[in-house]
Amino acid sequence: MEVSVPAGVELQRMVRLVAEPGYRPEGYASPVVVGGVAFVGHEGRSFDAVRLADGEILWRFPTRGRVYASAAWTGGVFVVGDDAGRVYAVTPRGEKAWEFATTYPVVAGVLTDGERVYVPVADGNVFCLEAATGRPLWQYGRKFPAHRSVFRAHGLALGGGRVYAGFWDGTVVALDPEVGRVLWRASLEGAGFRDVAAGPVYDGNRVYAGSLDGPVVALDAGTGEILWKADLPAAGGIAVGADAVYVGSPGGALVALDRGDGHELWRAGIGEGVSTAPVLANGSVVVGSSAGPLVVLDAGTGEARFRYNPGPGLHGQPVVLPGRIAFLSDGSTLHVLGWH
Repeated sequence: MEVSVPAGVELQRMVRLVAEPGYRPEGYASPVVVGGVAFVGHEGRSFDAVRLADGEILWRFPTRGRVYASAAWTGGVFVVGDDAGRVYAVTPRGEKAWEFATTYPVVAGVLTDGERVYVPVADGNVFCLEAATGRPLWQYGRKFPAHRSVFRAHGLALGGGRVYAGFWDGTVVALDPEVGRVLWRASLEGAGFRDVAAGPVYDGNRVYAGSLDGPVVALDAGTGEILWKADLPAAGGIAVGADAVYVGSPGGALVALDRGDGHELWRAGIGEGVSTAPVLANGSVVVGSSAGPLVVLDAGTGEARFRYNPGPGLHGQPVVLPGRIAFLSDGSTLHVLGWH
């Protein structure tokens, strides 16, 4: 695999997790790094532990389906879902603690508050499980139309004693985490493909979300009232900084919006395809493209600081560590870059 490493960046590790020649699946999961080990699932139907110091694969936990979703670390286990609709709790030694069967593929990352695990499922359901045992506590869903053939990874956010969920019909819902009761619901009021394809993201007072054909909105976290709206299609994800909201676009751009009123501050080309969810670190925005490079941009201006081409594109959100960036590229390859 040919990669392009810019000056000032060190390619520390590149670990191929699926060995078949020419095998280039789309890698949507983000690694979870604990104690110098990256834990990540992939399309090879496996959840793997990779030691960052030398790239050794310490163990592989077999899954029934392909893993498109990132894991959550809670109570001494990793909780991860697959596209066979299974959710697993896996110990740091690669052993199964519990397993739960959902109604449909799990293609978005699970979230946890320590006591409970929240699982978004591709048919529009959200399951709440007891973190220690996997026992189901409640379920909330928005009925999926029988004629619909596109299933998306709908996201979740936690904050302020609430669970925020986005759905296929352009609705964002705030749920009581203990019983799943609806506290409020809000419509993004978009046309065309209304899927909540970016967010929700919680920042303490507001919830941000965007639909595939637009708009991007800021909602009052307590009431669901729309505070501002930007006519911008969104896909991949949203990151919230002190003064700006950063939105990945399906047109290969990253757009910075004013956090106060949603007007556009700057726009930067990332590459063809859909951008990953952006990450903020050290005054920079780190983002990738499904058809191209990983890009590090100045968060204030959008100017590119460097681009790293992993060969194939990437779909999963990069992870920023002290002095490092880790991500899974298409082809199920784990990349670790040294960066300061």
